[in-house]
Amino acid sequence: MQNCWPIDPKLVMTCADVGLALLVQGKYAEAEHIIQKACLDIEILPNLEAIAILNSLGSALKSQGKYQEAEQIFSQAFERRKQVPGFCYKGCSYVRSRSSFSTKLPEKA
Repeated sequence: MQNCWPIDPKLVMTCADVGLALLVQGKYAEAEHIIQKACLDIEILPNLEAIAILNSLGSALKSQGKYQEAEQIFSQAFERRKQVPGFCYKGCSYVRSRSSFSTKLPEKA
């Protein structure tokens, strides 16, 4: 079902920002739900904004232990990132394997 009105990119970004705020607060399931809503209209956004939303969704999924879903979302973000020229590679969240998601830090001696 399509909307009967034009979608405002600012509204999509605001929705994503609310999801990011929930993510930072540790409310991962709520963040996932809100960010997924923003992802429904992600195609109307420039690549950098879309990548940021996908990275937020991937982080929400990863934080809940949904590693396979997170890996798929991070892969989508990475593919979009490869389309953006130049400086935009700085700070890129590279795709990690499922095994690295569960890697523990060494115990202190």
